[in-house]
Amino acid sequence: MYAPAQEAAILWYPDLEPFYLFGAAPPVELASRFLRAEASRVDHVFSGDLEVGGLTIRALPAPGHSINQYAFQADDVFLAIDALFGEEALTKHQVVYCYDPNRHRETLARLEGIQTRLTIPSHGGATGDGRALLEANRRNLDATRAATLEALGTPGLAEEVTERVLGRLGLAPTLEGYFLALSTIKGHLAALRADGLAAFRLGGGRLTWERR
Repeated sequence: MYAPAQEAAILWYPDLEPFYLFGAAPPVELASRFLRAEASRVDHVFSGDLEVGGLTIRALPAPGHSINQYAFQADDVFLAIDALFGEEALTKHQVVYCYDPNRHRETLARLEGIQTRLTIPSHGGATGDGRALLEANRRNLDATRAATLEALGTPGLAEEVTERVLGRLGLAPTLEGYFLALSTIKGHLAALRADGLAAFRLGGGRLTWERR
């Protein structure tokens, strides 16, 4: 198995995923197979293009959805991994997990230059219209950012902002889905703060987010 640094650690030690979503030893319900896969041995840690079975595979840094994600291109086929979700998955989940929304936005901008015959997202079928799929993912990212900023019309904890966003979208997630959404909204809050559009205040044992 091939994996980039940091991502390799999660494959070796899958307990890290529910840990970083919960921020501590998680409830047993978060140690499900959905969030905690079986450990996998990583044979090669890579940071550049790969040669596998005589085939050159272009490795493209695509962070954002996760901390050190890569996408891949072999000839005219682009394997997007989680840099792009299929449109059905975007419609179903709406709040799509994103570790760092601003880095993900940069990744989408870089992927605009990829010329391929076939684009394969991780959650969805292959498509010959990669540009349309990329734009659908950008719209989803923008919509979550906008919903997060709108939810800051009233200051609130990250959990309260998440509740407002999920309520506005009519979503009732599972426990795993809730923590994925909460983590994503926290990422958007941090991104909005980095862009000068949000701020937080610490006081009275509460970290309250607000518009700036």
